[in-house]
Amino acid sequence: MTDVPKDFRLSWFKSDGTALLHDVAAANGATYYAELLPNGPSPEFWIGLVWDATEATLFTLESAGKSGADLTCYAAAGTGWTSQATALGTITAASAASCGEWQVADVSKGTRWRIKRVVTTGGVATARGKMY
Repeated sequence: MTDVPKDFRLSWFKSDGTALLHDVAAANGATYYAELLPNGPSPEFWIGLVWDATEATLFTLESAGKSGADLTCYAAAGTGWTSQATALGTITAASAASCGEWQVADVSKGTRWRIKRVVTTGGVATARGKMY
C-alpha cells in the first residue's frame, strides 16, 4: 500500500500545464487546476480553500475515472473530467479575503478528483487537502 500523506497542500496548474508557484497571484482570465492525489486509496477527503482580497474566482470540484496516463490534471472539460457542481456545489471568491471547503465521502476507488479554478481577477488562493 502506498504511503499517502494525510494532510497536504495542493499545487495549481494552468490549463496549458505550467505550474503556478505557491503564494503567487493567478493571472486574470486564466483557468487553473489542482488534483487531489490521483487514484488515492481513501474513501473520504476534505478540501479547504483560502484566498486573498484580490481573488475573484469560481471554484468547482470535478472527478474522472481515467488514469493519469490517459488524462492530465489540466485537461479541458469534456475529455474525461466531469463537474460535480450539481452534487457538491461551487465556491465563489468575490474579491474579499475568505475561505470555503468541500467534504466528500464514499469515493469510489480509482476515481480522480481536481479543483477547477476559473479566475476573473487574479489573487493568491491556497488549497489544502486531507484524506481520512
